[in-house]
Amino acid sequence: MQALNKLCSGIKGNEHPIEGDVKAMRAILNCKQYNKSLASYHDEFREAVKTITLRGCRFKLSENSIKAEKALDPKLSDEDAANKAHDRFLAIIFLNNLKEKPTALYAKLKDDYLRSVDSYPENSQEALDRVITHNQSEGISRNTGSSRSGGQVTLAQSNRIGPLATHPCHLCGSSEHWAPDCPGREERNNTGNTASLG
Repeated sequence: MQALNKLCSGIKGNEHPIEGDVKAMRAILNCKQYNKSLASYHDEFREAVKTITLRGCRFKLSENSIKAEKALDPKLSDEDAANKAHDRFLAIIFLNNLKEKPTALYAKLKDDYLRSVDSYPENSQEALDRVITHNQSEGISRNTGSSRSGGQVTLAQSNRIGPLATHPCHLCGSSEHWAPDCPGREERNNTGNTASLG
């Protein structure tokens, strides 16, 4: 990620500047937890955020998101409200890219919002803290990986929440990932696209 950070911080002579912008934005969207610990995933995510900051890139958010920030703090200027909305947006991307989506936490955030209490995290550090606190309060174990027991592979993660528990990968049947992240996806695409013309 640091190499990408360095690459995206400057303009290469043989590439259009927008290519660096695309790489920076992709770094954020493709930064996912997979089998990393929460802490190492968060470190990688913060590096990706630095990358778009160095490029001067940002996601264009709706006026409603900016107005929501001003409703929380009417003293904010338009620019400050846009910056806060952008940071909050990145925090939500962080939550969405967790290996297991914190659906119970999301339900609480949405419920709070409907009761006019905005508890959405303001940045990725706050999002990380919320996930850890929520997991502890729910008694959820977040150990990743698998272990062999008596010749059978058993998931070390016994308290799964979210769509992975009931919706495994439809390509290979694994409950470790969704189909878009399936390691066998490329093989299936390459072998499944052969057809004979008669």
